Amino acid sequence: MRDDEGRWLGGFCGRLGFGNSLVAELRGFLEGVEQTKKAGFRNVCFEGDSLVAVNLIKNGCEENHPLAHLVNRIKMTIADDWNTVITHTHREGNMLADWLAAYAHQLDN
Repeated sequence: MRDDEGRWLGGFCGRLGFGNSLVAELRGFLEGVEQTKKAGFRNVCFEGDSLVAVNLIKNGCEENHPLAHLVNRIKMTIADDWNTVITHTHREGNMLADWLAAYAHQLDN
């Protein structure tokens, strides 16, 4: 999390075990949404470097999509009384998130 001037407010990383990059992106997004909500922020811009994940969150997906449960949980959490913007950013646009993702590979499950 960063404030409106780009200052670091907090973050997280963790090892997920099995899955693919889309699962990791959506799980990371869900964790970020939940942490942001717990911190009390309500005017939030969420950025993701996976265009597929961002589009799933913004546009939803079919109920039979294998990741519909994650997408729906994210959408329901964001649907609360928030002012939110969801945007795609290139990986180079957030090097700290990229570093945290790489660091997580060193952690235990």
